[in-house]
Amino acid sequence: MISVLFLSAQSYTIRQNTMSKIVIEFTTPKLQSSVVKAGDARYTSLTMDGYDNSTKVGFPSLPELTKLIEIPLCDEIHVNIVSADYEEYDAAALNVLYPVMPCQPSCSKSDTGEHPFNMNEAVYRTDAFYASQPEVVTAHKIGTMRDVNIANVMVSPVTYNPVTNKIKVYSHIGVEITYENANIPATLEMKDKYHSPMFHTVKEAVINPMNMRNEFNITPIKYLIIAHDMFANNEQLMAFVNWKKRIGYLVEVAYTSTTGTTTTAISNYIQAEYANATAENPAPPFSCSSAMLNRYPLSRELRTTRQTCTMPLGSAVTICQTVTTAVSRLRTSAN
Repeated sequence: MISVLFLSAQSYTIRQNTMSKIVIEFTTPKLQSSVVKAGDARYTSLTMDGYDNSTKVGFPSLPELTKLIEIPLCDEIHVNIVSADYEEYDAAALNVLYPVMPCQPSCSKSDTGEHPFNMNEAVYRTDAFYASQPEVVTAHKIGTMRDVNIANVMVSPVTYNPVTNKIKVYSHIGVEITYENANIPATLEMKDKYHSPMFHTVKEAVINPMNMRNEFNITPIKYLIIAHDMFANNEQLMAFVNWKKRIGYLVEVAYTSTTGTTTTAISNYIQAEYANATAENPAPPFSCSSAMLNRYPLSRELRTTRQTCTMPLGSAVTICQTVTTAVSRLRTSAN
């Protein structure tokens, strides 16, 4: 059982959060409207605080809320609407005096030319409530980042009938999302292998982090160093290794006689370290490659945007970087 979270300051409240399901209540903010011009025509823009708008070009642009949730490894996820309160309004009662603005494609700010106006005439002539999503709440699996399996939840609380000029607004939605064939042992094993406090931002991205293990003070952090054989007895490299060990890292040094010298071979070695991790020998969130840059330049696959620092080692350079790009692609493709 995972502890229940109450997020009263948000537009949602998590009522239950377990390895079998999550129960969320959404409370929508006030619907706001403003008049926009497109050529000689006027339209109404509908917005809600904290919400984005739908992006289907030419269709009515309606408020949507997107949230990420953590889920166990499972076959599928299913959404069940357990409660829903809504009101149906004449658009004029909401100060909507013109048709709802259709979504337009994004364009560069530097593009100052004229752009064609996109409007799906068939949709705007249909006497039915248009919804930006097939259901008021939808959810689908996205993939895995380190030890967090992620799904996307989208709430679409506003529907619009362009013929009758009526708007339906959901004020409260209760939803239960269940996990089909949740593999709890595999989920716990994944967390043992790939958890690292260095990637706390992944848990911060989801609204229901499943905290199933103690954090920084007892979690081993592995630091993988890949070096050319010429640095086997390099004093500066050994000093760097000893310093990392003193501050608590699990340090492994692999020389190119083992990893290979090509960028492909080194990338494959790092991916294997990640894929074959165990709780005792965790996946490394950091790597450090020592190479003579004019002989063994690092490929883009081994570079990341997280952080880079350089330290001279004689005639070579040490490049320290977080191992995210290659291993994230490996984990995502596996799911």
